[in-house]
Amino acid sequence: MSLVTFGQDEPASPIAAPGIVKVGLANPKANFSEGADNAQMAAGLRQVIGQYFQGSNVEIVQLEALLPKAAAAEAKEKGCAYILQVAVSQKKGGGGFGMFKMLAPVISNVVPMAGVAGGVAGQVAGSVASTAISSAANMSSTTKSKDQFTFEYSLVSTDSNAVKVGNSIKAKAKSDGEDVLSPMIEAMAEAVSQAVK
Repeated sequence: MSLVTFGQDEPASPIAAPGIVKVGLANPKANFSEGADNAQMAAGLRQVIGQYFQGSNVEIVQLEALLPKAAAAEAKEKGCAYILQVAVSQKKGGGGFGMFKMLAPVISNVVPMAGVAGGVAGQVAGSVASTAISSAANMSSTTKSKDQFTFEYSLVSTDSNAVKVGNSIKAKAKSDGEDVLSPMIEAMAEAVSQAVK
């Protein structure tokens, strides 16, 4: 009988698969309207960003270090060629607040895949994904018309600290409940995938 332990991530292999580039994802910075739990939103955003890179030429490695120098050292230790830094903010324009309701459908795609591993491990992964969905759904009502979102990102080389690609994207909600953030994340994922080819 083998002993199975949970609660610890498997260490990231320092070697990427052929044709795959490892990118360390730093903890996103989130600055949303009053009343938002920015730490929880950043955690949800981090998970969603990881989903956008599935099946691409980029392997996302979640970095735990909070300080930039420590994150750079962690990224190198885990074999990452780049660090992806992301910041998102919301400026209330029409009253009310909400970003995660629009992200919940993207996060929900994790649940069917999480159970594929089967057994207790699959159940644990499914439970984590369900918690993320629940947190996301409970965090907000809906985006209001005229709310403005700013999504900034930069892909920095771990060797030279040079920025490979970066951008600041702004979008304003035209109607209540409009998903303005997902297209920005998708544009970022496409730009990063192209930049590391």
